[in-house]
Amino acid sequence: MLHLILQFKERIGRPRAGITTGKNEEFVRNWTEVNYKKIGFNYRNLDSFHNSNAKYVPYNKGGKQRKWYGNNDYILKFDKENYRILENQGNHLPSRQHYFQKCITWSDISGRNFAARYCDYGFVFDVKGSSGFPDEENIYFVLALLNSCITPKFIDTLNPTLTTQVGDLKRIPVINTNKKIKDKIDLLSKENVEISKNDWDDFELSWDFKNNPLLRYKNECKTLLEAFSKWKKFKETQFLKLKENEEEINRIFIDLYGLVDELIPKVQDSEISIRLPNRKDDTKHFLSYFIGTVMGRYSLEVSGIAFAGGEWDDSKYLTFKPNKYGLILLTDEYYFEDDIIARLREFLSVTFGEETVEENLQWLAESLEMKQNETAEERLRRYFLDEFFKDHCQVYQKRPIYWLVDSGKQKGLRTLIYMHRYQPDTMATIRFEHLQEIQTKYNNEIDAVNLRITNPNLSATEKRELEKRRERFQKRLEELLEFDKKLAEYANAQIVIDLDDGVKVNYAKFEKVLAKIK
Repeated sequence: MLHLILQFKERIGRPRAGITTGKNEEFVRNWTEVNYKKIGFNYRNLDSFHNSNAKYVPYNKGGKQRKWYGNNDYILKFDKENYRILENQGNHLPSRQHYFQKCITWSDISGRNFAARYCDYGFVFDVKGSSGFPDEENIYFVLALLNSCITPKFIDTLNPTLTTQVGDLKRIPVINTNKKIKDKIDLLSKENVEISKNDWDDFELSWDFKNNPLLRYKNECKTLLEAFSKWKKFKETQFLKLKENEEEINRIFIDLYGLVDELIPKVQDSEISIRLPNRKDDTKHFLSYFIGTVMGRYSLEVSGIAFAGGEWDDSKYLTFKPNKYGLILLTDEYYFEDDIIARLREFLSVTFGEETVEENLQWLAESLEMKQNETAEERLRRYFLDEFFKDHCQVYQKRPIYWLVDSGKQKGLRTLIYMHRYQPDTMATIRFEHLQEIQTKYNNEIDAVNLRITNPNLSATEKRELEKRRERFQKRLEELLEFDKKLAEYANAQIVIDLDDGVKVNYAKFEKVLAKIK
């Protein structure tokens, strides 16, 4: 073996600690919160970023343990004005010479399962997302070393605590091996980055998300079952390839470091960062994408985000039109033309074909687990009405971009608002076009029950069911009577929101009428 040992801190690595803003709530945002057009991606230096119209820069901030690629959740206010402020507070923007450069990043709270990720041009980095800056020719080699079973052994020796600091990595010895072995490691490492990036980009929380993965098969599959089967097979192949590559990397480094008697190359499935398909979860992702198309965030004609701030463009939406105003009224029965299940049927017809709409509805409902004697439509309505918002808050890290106007436990009114399409008259629109219209429907339902209940041929059971139905609508009307007073306050106030303030600040402006974020 070659036996030239280099310290990580020299030519191979140069680890650096990152920014402490001193006030994250002011400067840091989830990238999904703001006007998408204000985010500056892929800039290679500070001057080019500052000469653009961008306000936010991608911000490495650590996150959960994930290898090879990902955790790209945050952005930082970094335009000239905010840059000057940050120069004079927090830790005064350390390591500036490395901003926007390719790097390897990791989370400082990593324990023994250290996880490093490749990061392309265009990021700055937080103290929790510390970074190393190998030379271009060494970046994949160092990434492979850090993600091998060798690194936890050194971390255990250098620092017995759960937190891996920059100083610990500076002391990791790096073997300078021959070109053939290095090229093999580089190839495996690059492939792992590509697999992991594709996995990250399959989901909405990636700014490189294109569309829902199941829709990639819509031209060759007529049913969601077929599409999911193909997707599942592809993802399982990717998972096994990543595992195989990681084990091969481990074998190489175990041999290089002479640790054959101390370490094994095997990698457990639980240690692989990419996600295997799960029918229930992937159904929820599919329905979330559908909601996004109804809102206008996504379009079947546009790859990635169609609208998240800026100027609205109707020409982006040809085969499936979004709802007017970016609003969705959720109901447990069909009352209006733009009913959520009617829109889902339309979406499935456009994407997978009219002839399989009912089959696909059934597959979606069964994926979510159905109650006994529940129809597919009933299950999907129940999901949208009672469960979607909770799932959305969890996925979007309690920073929902779809807000839920909720009148209370009687479910008299539940309307989703797309935050990026909010206007000062949005609450007034909901009041007059949703609340008042649904009140009329409930009154009609009560009248219909009153008419039926006079039928002398009704059984006692049928009569009880009708009375329960009437009582349900009466309670909803009572709830809406009180709720209308609260909604009227906001409708009359014509409140303006600023996306730069983030979800937490803007959502709180409507706390009397919006569902609590859990």
